[in-house]
This record gives sequence, C-alpha cells and structure tokens, in this order.
Amino acid sequence: MIENDDLGTDQDEPVSPDEPVFAEEQAEQDEPADPVESADQEQPPAPRPGWLLVGVALILPVLAGVAQCFITSVPLAYGLGFAMVLTTALLIAVDASQLGDTDRTGVRRESPLLLFLGMCALWIAVYPIAYFRRQRFCGPRLGLASLLSAVLFLAIPFAAVLLIRPGLPACTSPEVARMIESLVRQMPLGATMPVIDSYREVSYDPTAGIRHGECIVHGRDGNLPVKFTVTWQDRDRAMFFVAIPPPELLECTSPMTKRLLEQTIQNGPFAAATRSTDGYREVRFDPVAQVRHGECTAHTDAGDVPVKFLVEWQDRTKGLILVRLETPNLPACTSPMTKGLLESVIRNAPFSAVTQSTDGYREVRFDTEGQVRHGECIAHTDAGDVPVKFFIQWLDRDKGMILVRMETPNLPSCTSPDVLRVLGEVLAQSGMTMVDGHREVSFDADAIVRQGACTAHTDMGDVQIQYFVEWQDREKAQFRVRIVVKPMGPVNA
Repeated sequence: MIENDDLGTDQDEPVSPDEPVFAEEQAEQDEPADPVESADQEQPPAPRPGWLLVGVALILPVLAGVAQCFITSVPLAYGLGFAMVLTTALLIAVDASQLGDTDRTGVRRESPLLLFLGMCALWIAVYPIAYFRRQRFCGPRLGLASLLSAVLFLAIPFAAVLLIRPGLPACTSPEVARMIESLVRQMPLGATMPVIDSYREVSYDPTAGIRHGECIVHGRDGNLPVKFTVTWQDRDRAMFFVAIPPPELLECTSPMTKRLLEQTIQNGPFAAATRSTDGYREVRFDPVAQVRHGECTAHTDAGDVPVKFLVEWQDRTKGLILVRLETPNLPACTSPMTKGLLESVIRNAPFSAVTQSTDGYREVRFDTEGQVRHGECIAHTDAGDVPVKFFIQWLDRDKGMILVRMETPNLPSCTSPDVLRVLGEVLAQSGMTMVDGHREVSFDADAIVRQGACTAHTDMGDVQIQYFVEWQDREKAQFRVRIVVKPMGPVNA
C-alpha cells in the first residue's frame, strides 16, 4: 500500500545524502545559539550599585551650607567645610569603585582614586564632574542636581550673611577665649597667670547687644576671677569687641592681699619679731572711695598684735592694687608691744642689773595733739620697788614704728630710798655706819642739784654731813651723791 510504503520509507529508509534538504531546515541546523541567551545561561549579569551613596553625597553640601549659617566660629566653619569635602569625596569614590572603570559604551573612565584626590584638591569643579561621569555607567541622572548642590553650598552662607544678621559670639566661644587670653597677658599680672579656664556666660542683653562673662585665671597667688564683656564693634561686618572692665578691688581675705600685706609687715616695726600672721577679715568696704578696711593678727615674740590695713587702687586701669597699714592709733601703755619694748629699755636703765620683773602698767594720760601717751609701771628690784614713768610716741607713723622710752626723770629727793642707799654706801667707805636725820636743805632748779644734810654718829662724836644729789646721766636716770663732812660741837645734854 502507498501509505505503508510512505510510512516505511519515512521510518526505515535512510535519507540519502544526495537528496535535497529544505533551506529552512538547513538554516535551523546551521544557525548558532543566541549569544545573549547563551551568556545568560552561562553567567548572570553583574549587579549595579544603588544611588544611596551618591544621594547622601548630594545632600551633604546643602546641609553643610545651612549649618554654616548658624556657626559663629571661623575655625569651626572651616572644619565643617573640610569634613563635608572629605565625606562626599569618600562616598563618591566608593560608589565609583563599585561601578568600575569602563562605562556602558566600553570607554575607560577616570579611576575612583583619581576622583577622590581631585575632589580633595578642587572639590567645586570635580564634584559635578563625578556625577556626570556616573551617568555614563548607570542612572539616575544627577549631574545637574550636583551642580545645584555645589552652588547652594557656596551661596547659602553668603546669602545668610546678607539676609540674616549674625549673632553675637558666646562667652564660651574659642575666638572670645583667645581674645581674653591676649588681654590678660597684657595686664601687669599676666606673666604670673599661666592658665585661664572656666569660661561661662553670666548674662546676655539682646536689646543692648552685650554679653557678660567670667573666667578664672590661675596664678601663683591663687585663682583670680576675671569678668569681661562681648559687644558688637561692627555687626554688619560681624566684628565684635571683647573688653575686660575695670576690675573689682580684691577682698581683704584674698591670697594676693595676704602676700602683699606680709611684705608690708616685713618693713614694719616688729618685722624681726613677727612669726606669722592669720585671722584675716574684712571690717568694711567704702564703695565710693574704693577702699577696703581689713584686720589681721600678727604673732610676734612680744605677743599677738592686731594689725589694721587698707586695700586700695594704685592704678585701676592696670589692675594694680596697694595694700598698706592703716595710719595706726598709738598703742596703749598696757599693750603687749609697749610692755615688750619698755622691758628692753629697762634693761639699759641704772637698776637693770637688779630688776627682777615689771608689772602694774597703767596709762597716766594721753596727749592727743602731740600723740604721746604717758604711762607708769613698777620695776621690782633687789633694793625694792621702783616706779618707772615712760612715754610712747611715733617714730614713723606711716610705717607704724613707735618709740618707747622712760621719761626724763626728776632728780630723786634727798630722802628717797635710792639716794639714802647710795649715800649709805659712800659713808660706809669712811667708816660712818650710824647715820640719821636725813633732810633736804635746798634744790637748785636751774643746776638741777639737791642739797641735803644728815648726822653721822661716830666714836669721836656726831658729825654733820652735807651731801649733794645731781645727775650723772639724766637720759639713763643715773645720778650721783657727793658728801661734805663738817664736825659738830659738843651736844648739850
């Protein structure tokens, strides 16, 4: 059958190579596999990076420009700009490294390292170029946006300067701190003030445009608070002025006041005997005259001495102060200082060798016009108690130096114990031991000589003795006794 023959032919008989083959069939046999489909089957396409990195790098310049509008510190503004340049350069370089060096057309482009270095060197030009370069690799197209971002980074601060008036720098800002340090170094005490810190703002008056601040200057004399003000010099040009107002007078208890007072005391009358000073306190403050009155205690060998002093300005514009002792009151006759000085005087007196102690100090009178105090005490000697009169007067009032000395004494009377003692010693050398009837005959006030008389009882009879009392050294209260012996007639029973 034909059908069987045909089927058999199709199934069993081989096709002769000489037989013709249809063109379509030959094309299907000779046509190679689709190269795209073959590549897809052999290797998947490389993933393209997203636009997150370049998106962040696109926004950063705008944010940095806005932030600079609120920064008053020039170094901080430069630091912010440098940080923005470095960050955007790094982000774009990382994105470029993910894209590779060859773009979609097969052209080899700039390397990521070259882009990074170019943006660090000339950011304003290379930054937009990097975005236009990226468009040749993949989307989105951000070249024009990068140009706008770069322009805004430069334009926003300038526009803010023109449209927004600058704010007065804070008292704690670095530029204010530098100006304060420069001003303090120019002060007389600046060389001894190595550290300045603890800046703080005390108050701000927005209407007047002035800030009040304070800082602490650390020096060898302690911590010194310094107040200052920050005001506009030219607000349109953002120029401000830092000033340190005239300082306040140091307190009487400040370390510097104590040091200056100790130097003053060293030049005082009891400097050599002063062991230490303490008990500093402020008595009162005269705000009109700008004078502080203080008091302390000087511990001396003669006892504790109250010291009154003044703190006043020597030159307020330069911050120079003067600490001096108050024009003092003359010490009382019963003060420890007076007693100590008087004892020194008594040691050089004629009865010093036999003086055991002194007491009974009292003030007799005070001459306010002559500034002289007259006092009296009792010197206990081997021969008995001797009244000692003395006076106190100024040697140098400005330095607080006083003079204590015994008053120029009156010549002892002919019947005084001291004269009788000296007379007895003189008569004993002549063998006259029994003497009585002492009396004063006369007193020559001009020559300051006293004449006395007494009777000496001897084996030869009674002898009348005339004696004279006169000064040997009045300043030292030293006197002498001279005798004249006259025999007496027989005494009637």
